[in-house]
Formats: sequence, structure tokens, C-alpha cells
Amino acid sequence: MSGSRLSRLFLLGVGSVFLLLFAYKVLELGTDISGRTMLLHFGVPLILALVFGAGALFPPTPRAHICVWITAFAVGCLAAEIYLTATALPERGRRHRDLVDNWQARNIDYDPRTWQEVVEELRRSGKAAYPKLNPGTVIRPDAGGKSQSSIRLDGHELVPAGTVSNTLSVYCNETGQYLIYRSDEYGFHNPKGIWKTGQ
Repeated sequence: MSGSRLSRLFLLGVGSVFLLLFAYKVLELGTDISGRTMLLHFGVPLILALVFGAGALFPPTPRAHICVWITAFAVGCLAAEIYLTATALPERGRRHRDLVDNWQARNIDYDPRTWQEVVEELRRSGKAAYPKLNPGTVIRPDAGGKSQSSIRLDGHELVPAGTVSNTLSVYCNETGQYLIYRSDEYGFHNPKGIWKTGQ
């Protein structure tokens, strides 16, 4: 296969990928979304599909240059994504690191474990332990940017107010030591039996 034909097929292939992405976004999001979201999810893939499709009509030499630029750009983006994924700390990890640095600077005795490690160690010792579940933990933006709960029951969104009942709950570590408490019968941080007293 000649280089001229290969470059044309390459550009048509890239254009087809963006055209399929456009079709997928239309099926996924529908048309009941904001104009800005529509421009981002519909406009960008459609414009790129048309640009690459038109690029297949260029003369052989410019077409080959475009293919080289696209390949170099794609490889660069992939390398940057791999590097950032491998080296970047999640937001929770960055906050924990900042707290540890603050405690060290103030000579505060601190527990350097993550909450996952605390939960796992408690479970290994035979204790039923769970992380404290905050409502914000299950709230996620959908493709249209609207916040919604990731927990659903019978088609309805659920947002938990408490955590698992009658278990050890591992909460935050803002003072150097983790707050670990036994949740009440409804999953809240209350003395046991307080619901029966009416207080």
C-alpha cells in the first residue's frame, strides 16, 4: 500500500472515530442539556470529524505531514497522561500529606496511616469496622454536570445521612489521631440507646 493511500486511510479512520464519538454522545446525553455542554460533547467531535475527513482530500505531502503531527500529538498526550496518572496524588491523599507535614512541624504525635489502613487493621483483628460515610462521598456529577447520588433504589436516588449501624466507624484524622467510635443503632455518633430516651 502506497504512503499516499495509507495517509488518506489514516485521516479517514481518525475522522470516523470522532464521528462515532459524536454519535455515542448523542445517544448517551440526548438533547436535553445546556448549550455549553452540547458544544463540548457534540460540537468538538463533529468539527474534528469534519476536519480530519477534509484532510483526507489534501495532496499527498501535506496529508503526510498532518499524519505525522497527529501521531506526535497523540503520543505526547498519552505519555503526559501516563506520567500524571502515575505521579499525581488524589485530592484526599494531598490533604492527608499536608496534615502530616503540619503535625511534624508542630511535633505532634500523629498516626501516619490512611483511613483504609486503619479499617483494614481493625478488620484483621476481628472487629467489624467501616469508614464513616459522608453524603458527599456518593454525590457525583453526571455527564451533563448535574450532581446526583451514585446510590439508587427502585429508580430513586439515596443519600445516606449516617453510616453502618452498631459498628466501629473510622472518621477523620485532623488532630493526629483517628476518631474511631461505635455507631448507634441508626449509624450516627451517639451514645447507645439514646433514641429510646427521647432526648
